[in-house]
Amino acid sequence: MTMDMNVGHNLRKIRESLGLDIVDVSIETGYSESHLAQLERDKRRPSFDCMMDLMSYYGCEPNEIFGVESGGSDMSKDKSYEDRLDKLSFKDKKKAIKTIEALLQAFEEVD
Repeated sequence: MTMDMNVGHNLRKIRESLGLDIVDVSIETGYSESHLAQLERDKRRPSFDCMMDLMSYYGCEPNEIFGVESGGSDMSKDKSYEDRLDKLSFKDKKKAIKTIEALLQAFEEVD
């Protein structure tokens, strides 16, 4: 297992590989362009919440952001709702989570 702790560089690579402009990421995540640019240039360390938001928005795993290359275990992809939720955009994922929470609350009230 190798690791590249150049988090900012990895964030930029991920964003660019998805064809996203820093302005788009800023609009969708609520983080300023300046903040995101500082993260990508390793001038600022991301908070835990920021890392979670960016991973969610980019649809990536922590290994990608931290540059960890695994031994290549071939895990089968199932079609669970969690996997499908992970593939949604940041904005759609938030909507889906609110909907799921409302459904769960409705079921809890029935009991």
